[in-house]
Amino acid sequence: MRTYARGAGGVLSRITLTIALGGLLSACGFDAGSDVGATVQTVALASPTLRPRPAALPLQERVSDSPGLARELSGAFRDAANEVLPAVVRVEAQQAGRGGRAGGIARGSGFVLDEAGHVITNNHVVARATRVLVRFVNGRSYEAEVVGSDQDTDVAVLELKLAAGEQVPAARIGADAPVEVGDWVLALGSPLDLDFTVTAGIVSAKGRQLSIGTEGRQTALESYIQTDAAINPGNSGGPLVDLDGRVVGVNTAIQSPNRRFIGYGFAIPMAIVSRVADDLLEYGVVHRPRLGVSVRDVLDPDAEAYGLDRIEGAWIESVQEGLPAARSGLRHGDVVLAIDGAEVANANELTTQLLQRQPGQRIRLSVRRFQEDREVIVRLDEFEPRKRARTPPTLVAETPTDRVGFSVEAVRSGTGSGTRLVIEDIADGGPVGERARGWEVVSINGVEIGTVRDFRRLASRLEGGDLVSLILTDGEDERIVNYRARP
Repeated sequence: MRTYARGAGGVLSRITLTIALGGLLSACGFDAGSDVGATVQTVALASPTLRPRPAALPLQERVSDSPGLARELSGAFRDAANEVLPAVVRVEAQQAGRGGRAGGIARGSGFVLDEAGHVITNNHVVARATRVLVRFVNGRSYEAEVVGSDQDTDVAVLELKLAAGEQVPAARIGADAPVEVGDWVLALGSPLDLDFTVTAGIVSAKGRQLSIGTEGRQTALESYIQTDAAINPGNSGGPLVDLDGRVVGVNTAIQSPNRRFIGYGFAIPMAIVSRVADDLLEYGVVHRPRLGVSVRDVLDPDAEAYGLDRIEGAWIESVQEGLPAARSGLRHGDVVLAIDGAEVANANELTTQLLQRQPGQRIRLSVRRFQEDREVIVRLDEFEPRKRARTPPTLVAETPTDRVGFSVEAVRSGTGSGTRLVIEDIADGGPVGERARGWEVVSINGVEIGTVRDFRRLASRLEGGDLVSLILTDGEDERIVNYRARP
């Protein structure tokens, strides 16, 4: 950072010389009176002429001392965003309404896991969805099916309905990428209906537990990456990306009193997401290993009592009879320090590391019992898999209103000659939007509409997923609306 001295150079030299000479004369026993002042004046005038100081630049014209670093960081952000954006999707999940009709639409984000068209998003985005539509940054839209969903980790896997041989760009997955506090990250998604937004921040903390609906669930797992990259409603399910363009987490929650970002966002680590997604794709459910203990973090007195050099590990509070921990000889008060040589920092990390294993697998626990270290081999059991959630029945359009998302009525034109066909009833979440109510329907897919019968005939010929291209008018302005017919 540049600093600028204040005041004229000549005055500064004179003051300095006065102080210096006065001090020298006093030290030599002279009285620094009026004669000294004259001498100092002479010395000051005889000093070498200072070079004129360049005029200060206006603040906005001053250049940073390190523009290269700023440009390098900007380039890293740009490259990371460009790497992953083609694989990011906006997710719209149609919910079931009353009476078997279409309800509201849940909106979120996601990203492509592989070229086969599997997409990762949040469970809470697609829970109870009867129809899911995803859209890419290039504008392409696809229907998607929910392959599997896990409430305990809030992870869901979708499968795009691709044409034979069609592929979509997949994100680079960083399940093993190191993520440390202070690292730069980007959050991508479609928050607040602002499609394909990129925000930047740092990793603020790791292993956060928020207790979001986990009470009373033994298999619930929370180990969030905390970030100050802005995350808002609509970001749910979108990727958290490092500067190499690798997905390191799935954005899922914010901590806020008003449902808007106030500085704290949370993402599920990709190591957990990948493990859950693998099980959902292979089995449709998540198989969770079971050790049979309850644990808490190690505290300062525990570390002192056990002679630990660091306040780390998972303190076993209780051991459940008949389960792997009890069968292997683990006891209340044991401290788990490592699994298969990987250090365990706290209770949450023990649970997270266990999820990376499979039921039936043998693991080696490094344990401190009082002042003694020991190794314990445990064969993991399994929690009973949560039953696959019942998928709501797919809504089948039974009327033209269901198919195109609105109904029409014939009204007399203002001149009294003939009628106009105007939009009357709009289905919940219908693509034409509430503001289209009362607009005249000029044509559907290029065919002019003159009567209610014409409308019903054309609408009944549409199949789910067919293009619907409307031309509407309010008498002054014309509007074109393009979308897909409901199944």
